Amino acid sequence: KKRVKSLPSCPPEVWEAVLLEGYNIQIGSDVWQLAMMVYVCLTTRFPWDKADITDPKFTEFVEWQKRKTTRTPKEFRVFSPRLLRLMRRLMELKPMKRYPVTEVNKYLRDRWLVHKSQRASSVHSHGDFNGSHVTRSLSCSHVLHPHHRSDEWMASKSKDDHSLYTN
Repeated sequence: KKRVKSLPSCPPEVWEAVLLEGYNIQIGSDVWQLAMMVYVCLTTRFPWDKADITDPKFTEFVEWQKRKTTRTPKEFRVFSPRLLRLMRRLMELKPMKRYPVTEVNKYLRDRWLVHKSQRASSVHSHGDFNGSHVTRSLSCSHVLHPHHRSDEWMASKSKDDHSLYTN
């Protein structure tokens, strides 16, 4: 209940709590952290240092989230319109209005996730540290090479979403 130190992944309601005053945990806080985990997995960094208005990157996000600007925040421009829609809903500023985690299932059926990789049935050969060759099947290439799949999600343009998130 009491905040000692917060991380960049903490939701705004945690940053707004006065130090050692405490705050109530809500499901929306977990939803925010899920969005941050997705963001970090795809980009390998946090979008800001803290979800507080004193952070310029977060302020840019707030302006976009409140629809005071149509310009997508710089840290989010690498995402496809469909992923932007999901992130915007998971990172709603008011915890009670955040997308329920169960709604993420809609996005798990996206083409880039369910489509079979062209490399799925191929065999990959490479040298190990001793110079000998190791052969392995790439049937799990979506796990072994996640950047390939995440790049598809971030770069793909969905016709139904494109009009919603143009810069």
